[in-house]
Amino acid sequence: MKFDQDSPLPRGKVPSISMEKSDHMKTASWGRSGKSFRAKQADLISQGRFKDAQQMDINDIRDKFGSKYDGAISQMQDYTNNLDV
Repeated sequence: MKFDQDSPLPRGKVPSISMEKSDHMKTASWGRSGKSFRAKQADLISQGRFKDAQQMDINDIRDKFGSKYDGAISQMQDYTNNLDV
């Protein structure tokens, strides 16, 4: 989950999770093939809908990897809920 360039938050404060690189490469936001996915997220963020953009990644990760990253996702959501986004 990478919102650095579109986020209203400073670099290093953007909510994220750690994933195995081989899993990350399978996500909808990875690399050149993720360009339109990331564009949709950027549009949501520009509308002030940060959590909706984040949810796109959460849904994609759960669709692909089931509950494997649920602990990390839960921590990220707790962190996000404490931010002003």
